[in-house]
Amino acid sequence: MPDITIASGLAALALLLDAPERAAQRVDLCALDALAVEAREEIRRLPSAKRREHYSLIYLADDGRLAHTPAKPGLSDKVTLQQIEATLSAAGVGPERMVGFVHNHPIEQYGFSPTERGMNRYPSGGLASQGDWRFARWLVEQGAGGPTGEAVFLYVVDIRNAVRRFDFAERDSYVALTPRDQEKGLNLPPTLSGKGGRCRKAAPSGGARRAR
Repeated sequence: MPDITIASGLAALALLLDAPERAAQRVDLCALDALAVEAREEIRRLPSAKRREHYSLIYLADDGRLAHTPAKPGLSDKVTLQQIEATLSAAGVGPERMVGFVHNHPIEQYGFSPTERGMNRYPSGGLASQGDWRFARWLVEQGAGGPTGEAVFLYVVDIRNAVRRFDFAERDSYVALTPRDQEKGLNLPPTLSGKGGRCRKAAPSGGARRAR
């Protein structure tokens, strides 16, 4: 299973920023989805994309726009918290600024059976275990996504390079699924395509850009 190692109503979406005097801003899901698709394209072009996990972080920049970090490789079947913290540090932001986490579940790691392929269309793990959902909860604990994490999103690129958005606010509908449910595609979100995919737009946060 993919793993992220842990060291320690959408109209109301709001991000808590590290500068308390700044007003909370809503997330533009169209811009967010477009950046996730862009990050997916970066990941799929990397030579090791079929055999190891890669990731990109979407965050709110100082100018109020959404940005994403360049796609980077993880460690085979996982992305570590240390890697994520180093990437955020290089971008000059803290985890409280993160909005989305894009990563792939590569075919050479997770493509060996129908059940495994089905499971890896979804984020890994539950809230109490190591995995994608536990990492999302860690982000919320660091102040990302508003008081209840309603503006934290996981994007999974499956073995066929399809990318889907999973909302932390809707996590209960995913973490309770059995492997058989996942193989059947229960509660599986539609794939994103082009710029924006299935976005449900909230008030703009200022557009989107790629981090340099």
